[in-house]
Amino acid sequence: MSMNEKFYFIRQLGQGFDRIGAIIPTSRYAARAMSSECFRYPGPRILLEAGAGTGAITAQIVRQLGPDDRLVVCEINPDFVAYLRQRFEREPDFQRVRDQVTLYAASVTDIQGYAEFDGIISAIPFTSCPPELIESILEHYRTLLKPGGTLTYIEYAYLRWMKQYIVTGAARDRAQAVQRILDHYIQSYQFRRDLVWRNVPPAWIRHLRFTEAPVAQAATLLPLDHPHRIAVGDLGLASDALVPVITLSALGHLLRQRNPGLAKLLLLCATLLIWFFRDPARQIILDPAVAYAASDGRVISVEYVRDPCLGDTEWLRIAVFLSLTDVHINRAPIGGKVVKVFDAHGGFVAANMPAAEQNLARYMVLEGIHGPCVVVQRAGLVARRIVSWVKPGQLLAQGERYGLICFGSRTDIYLPANQAQAVVTPGDRVQGGTTVLARYVDAAI
Repeated sequence: MSMNEKFYFIRQLGQGFDRIGAIIPTSRYAARAMSSECFRYPGPRILLEAGAGTGAITAQIVRQLGPDDRLVVCEINPDFVAYLRQRFEREPDFQRVRDQVTLYAASVTDIQGYAEFDGIISAIPFTSCPPELIESILEHYRTLLKPGGTLTYIEYAYLRWMKQYIVTGAARDRAQAVQRILDHYIQSYQFRRDLVWRNVPPAWIRHLRFTEAPVAQAATLLPLDHPHRIAVGDLGLASDALVPVITLSALGHLLRQRNPGLAKLLLLCATLLIWFFRDPARQIILDPAVAYAASDGRVISVEYVRDPCLGDTEWLRIAVFLSLTDVHINRAPIGGKVVKVFDAHGGFVAANMPAAEQNLARYMVLEGIHGPCVVVQRAGLVARRIVSWVKPGQLLAQGERYGLICFGSRTDIYLPANQAQAVVTPGDRVQGGTTVLARYVDAAI
C-alpha cells in the first residue's frame, strides 16, 4: 500500500468515520485473504467487488485476473471513485486489466443482474450500516451470485460483540439488530472464516455460499494458502504453535538471569515445538485419478476392512504412522465435499500398534467424483489433541491442509474396496499431498 493511498484515505476519514467505515485501508494480508476463495476456481470468472474504497483489495484482485476474467468494481463514495479511476490510468497492474474492468459510481444494490457473478468480494462496513440495509445488500448478493458462487466479506474482529456493551439506547438496539441479522447469515451460509491479525484492527474474513456447491467443482479446486499456516519462507509454521512457543520463549527470556538452566530448557522446548509444528510448502499436482497420502509417515498396513463407524461397507484402508519427527499437518487425499465430520471415543495406545484402531479418532467423510473417501485422524500414546479446520458442506482441494494431530499419531485412508487399488506397501515412506497411495480403477488413464 503506497503512502499516497494512506494519506488520501486519512483525509477522507477526517470527513467522518461513518462515511468511510474503516480506520485505515485494508492490509495486504487481509486483502489476500479476501481474494483467496474466488481465485481457487479455474477461469474464466466474473467477479464483483463492492465497497472498493481506495483500492487496497482491488490491487490484490487485479494482480490475479486472467485474460478472460471480468471484474465489476462498485464504490458509492465519489472521491474514492475518482481516486480509483486514476489508479487504472497510472498504475501498471491496474492498466494491464483496464479493459476487463467496469467501474460503477453507485450503490451495490443498483447493480443489476441475476446469477451473474462467480464471486463477490465485499468491504462494505456492515457494522456501520442500518440493519435493514444490511439485509437488503445480502439478499441482493444472493440474487447476483451464480449457483455455487461465493461471497467474501470483512468485518473487524469482535467489534459487533463489543458494540452491544459499549453503546446504549437506540444505538444498542440497532447493534443488536445488526448482530441478529449477521449471525443468521453466518450460521446458515458461512463455510470458512479467517482471522487476520495483521490488519488494523484485526479482522474476520468470512466466506459464505448461499447454494450447495457441486462435488465436481472440488476436482479442479486449487489448494488454499491456509490461514492456519504462518509463512516462514518455504518452511512455515502451524498457527496452533504460536501461543505455546511465545509463552515458553517469554518465560525463558524472563528467567535467563534467575535460573539460566530452566531458561535454556524452556527455549529448547520452544525450538522443538517450532520443529514439530513445521508446515513446509508443497507443490500439489491435481490428479483426480489418485488418492494422495493424508500425512507424512510410514505405511503400517494395507488391508480390506469393515469399520463399525462406517456401516457394513467394505473398504480399502491404508494406515500411516507418524513419528514425533514427521510433519504432522494433515491433507485431503482427494478433492471433494466434506459430508460429515464426527469423533469416535477411544484410548491412547501407541499409534503403530494394531490396538490403535480403538484409539480416540476423528472421521472426515469426503465425497469426490469417484465416490466417498474417509480420512481418520487417530490419536496415539503421546498424541492427545486432534485438530481439524473443516465442517460439512465445505469443499476441499486435493492436497489441501485440513488439520493436524499433536505429537505422534496415525492417519487412515478409506476408499471403496471395489473402486481403488493400493500402490504402496507396508514399510513405504510417504509424504502428505504428494505421495500416491492408491489409484481409482475406473479413472481414465
